[in-house]
Amino acid sequence: MSENVERTAGRLLLIIDDAGRVLMINEEMEAGQPYWLVPGGGVENDESPRHAAVRETLEETGLRLDLDDDSPEVRVERRRWSFRGTSYDQTNHFFAIRVPSGLEPSPAHLTELERDTFRGFRWWHPGEVDASDDVFYPTPPKSPSWFAP
Repeated sequence: MSENVERTAGRLLLIIDDAGRVLMINEEMEAGQPYWLVPGGGVENDESPRHAAVRETLEETGLRLDLDDDSPEVRVERRRWSFRGTSYDQTNHFFAIRVPSGLEPSPAHLTELERDTFRGFRWWHPGEVDASDDVFYPTPPKSPSWFAP
């Protein structure tokens, strides 16, 4: 029987550069299938989802980003998933931010699990996402509006 964990997470849904690309992390997770996801993760202690998104992005990408306190959530969704015998019921709070082109992500502080599953980074153009057969989280709509916070 698997453990059931309820948690709240903050994610930067879109880190968009001047070229209109979005940054995604490639991980090998659920059933060994590789997929692309946006930076972010679980809320710790009393932090807000917004602060968790910024902290997790720094840990996962090495990018120190400032998300204004009045930056609105661009999406909230509940996701149920499991990994290594643990089931998660997670509410994700998504935020968006624009950054200059040329940023080179590099993990700053990955957890042991993240080190086991991390495969790399990629800046994606909207058309590349639409044309790809890869798995993305969150699943983008077939529209460039996904890239327009």
